[in-house]
Amino acid sequence: FTNEKGTRLCKVIIHPGRLFQALLTKNKVLLLGCFNGLWKFKNGKHTLFKSEPELQGRINDIVEQENGDIWVATDKYGVICIKHLSGKLEHYTLKDGLPANKINILSIDRDGNVWAATNNGVAVIDFKNKLIEKYSTANGLLNDQVKNLACYNNELWMGTDAGICICDIKKLRIRTIPANIVISNVLVNNKPLKVVNNHFSFSYNQNNLSFLFDGLSFKTAAGCDFLYLLSGYEKNWHNSNEAKVSYMNLLPGNYEFIVYAINNEGIHSKLPAKFKFKINPPFWKTWWFITLLIVVWIALTYQLIKWRIKIFKRKTEEKNKIIKQLTEYQLTAIQAQMNPHFIFNVISSIQNFILDKDTDEAYDYLAQFARLIRLILQHSKENYISIEKELEMLKIYISLEQLRLNKKFDFVVKISPEIDTFSELLPVMLLQPYLENSIWHGIMPMDKSKSGVITLSIAKRNQKQLEITIEDNGVGRSKASELRKKTEHTSMAMTLNQKRLDLFNAELNVIDKYDENNIATGTMIELVI
Repeated sequence: FTNEKGTRLCKVIIHPGRLFQALLTKNKVLLLGCFNGLWKFKNGKHTLFKSEPELQGRINDIVEQENGDIWVATDKYGVICIKHLSGKLEHYTLKDGLPANKINILSIDRDGNVWAATNNGVAVIDFKNKLIEKYSTANGLLNDQVKNLACYNNELWMGTDAGICICDIKKLRIRTIPANIVISNVLVNNKPLKVVNNHFSFSYNQNNLSFLFDGLSFKTAAGCDFLYLLSGYEKNWHNSNEAKVSYMNLLPGNYEFIVYAINNEGIHSKLPAKFKFKINPPFWKTWWFITLLIVVWIALTYQLIKWRIKIFKRKTEEKNKIIKQLTEYQLTAIQAQMNPHFIFNVISSIQNFILDKDTDEAYDYLAQFARLIRLILQHSKENYISIEKELEMLKIYISLEQLRLNKKFDFVVKISPEIDTFSELLPVMLLQPYLENSIWHGIMPMDKSKSGVITLSIAKRNQKQLEITIEDNGVGRSKASELRKKTEHTSMAMTLNQKRLDLFNAELNVIDKYDENNIATGTMIELVI
């Protein structure tokens, strides 16, 4: 713009957004309230004044206090104060007591209080006393939709849809009696309580509570706002213009609902309304039930331990008994191994060698016999010995029997290649009674023209079991039972060996062999251990 002399009077500032308000601050900064936020114009450039999202929407008005604080009327976020020293933002919204979050215009009175016009009346922000007072048709306004507003001297001018209202600010803000607050009803699971007193106790499933309250103000007919808190559930206070609040799915515990009424001047009721209550836990979460469970658990644990100890003792006793029996059977078996007939026959054979002046043969025979006795006694204290040591004793025993019987039979040993005879173990002197039985009752009754054969085979049935067979080509069990003379010792040796097999959970099978003419051709013993 220029005058008639051509002097330029104004500078045209082009801003990309729609402009609603402009303010030149005391610091000579031009602030622009636009459709797309609060901007500043400096050094010919437009920049956003603040980056906060609340200041990037529509700005309806901008005012500045004497201390330099900037107050901004937003279209959605209430009133925002920008502190000139720190640059920090203070928000005032519907939750803080404003009539609405859409602010049409702002004005500052003589005392520095900020007035805000909304479509729900006007409000004054008294930041010194830290309160917000609201005024509406309930206080005498012609209409709640206040489009314009100005503080002039000590008067407040308001432009509404119904006309202009002018009022004295000091008279309007005369302090009145605080509002009263009462809790009118309490709903538990949507059912009202019959009596409302100071304290209630509810079960764990009565945990949905609603509180209804009334605020009574003697200055205006308008309703009050409320400030409430549920102690034991939350720590922050809440503002609301609703006279009802609900809490759902409350956990067991102690609670106290506290509510204040706030009149249109922002004055709190002197005393709050309170309602104490307790939600009891379910019985399975009570201390006595938990204690009972612990006691029962301890008792059951004690009984279980006691039972396990009893079982352990019983198994230990059974194990010791088995070991004792095994030892007794083993010692008895050792004695039984020394068949009196065998010893007598050995001594007779030695005497015959001496009478025949075959002293070398007699000496060798006696040496072999002594060696057998020494090995038997040497291993008598052991429960298990290697297959190699067992075979050593058996071969000596067989050699003595062969010498005494003029080598009437041959002895063949077959060991499977996968067996390590030095590491695989057998119960000590387990096989001798069966070999002796084959010699005495299978081979000896044979015709002298025939030569006997006894075969000992050892193989693995699986990773844990051995399969042992003792096979002879003697007269068979049926013929032997007719010819042999049973001795008490022989019977006792076999009986003891059977008991030992039972202790070791061994499996014993005796098989009679026949030829195609059904003539007995010997006996085979299968032992799995």
